[in-house]
Amino acid sequence: KYDWFTYGNLATIYVNAGLLPKAKEMIGEMEKFENVRDREFFHMLINLYELMSDLAGVNHVWNSLKSVFPSPSNTSYLIMLLALFKLGDLENLEKYFREWESQCSLYDVRLFNVVLESYLNRNMIGEANALYESMVTKGIDPTLATLNIFTIYHIKNDQIDSALKYLEMGACKTIPEEHRWFPTDETIKLFLEYFEKKNDATRAEKFCNSMKKIGRLDSTVYASLLSKS
Repeated sequence: KYDWFTYGNLATIYVNAGLLPKAKEMIGEMEKFENVRDREFFHMLINLYELMSDLAGVNHVWNSLKSVFPSPSNTSYLIMLLALFKLGDLENLEKYFREWESQCSLYDVRLFNVVLESYLNRNMIGEANALYESMVTKGIDPTLATLNIFTIYHIKNDQIDSALKYLEMGACKTIPEEHRWFPTDETIKLFLEYFEKKNDATRAEKFCNSMKKIGRLDSTVYASLLSKS
């Protein structure tokens, strides 16, 4: 006899295989379980509907979750915001973020990061900067993920000095042995593409200095920079 988790896993497999009718069938079986008081049940359903690009389904499950848990946890809000982010629903993303912010007892920087990235993806730099300032005012320490989001935005917009500023801020926060992912491979690639296009030796040197501090100036990056000099 299958439980809801089994049906959820089957639905995920079908979605990933592109078999959406079968996925919907498994989700239907999953939702037949009544009186489930497990947040993971609702989280899995939200993720499944998001994978199927079903915004109505996401909202339906969120309302069901809140009927069982009137004060959703930070993790529940994070799951919901990520789904809305991926589905491009900025209106509800902002709505639920403000709702969480007004009643949370413990700030979670990950939720701020979701909204920041959504703003920057839409070139809403004013809103992103205002949100960043509100984080700092509340005493929330920006994470490496926060700084990477801003770094990517500025490098994509050819604002190299701002990109290097956020990279250096991250370098000052990084413990090389513990944070091998900062900056992300995507971020490094964007910097290298910029230097290839602009042939900017002065800023390439600043980039190298930050990468040395982080412990990420490996032979591949170094060779790439040499080829562009």
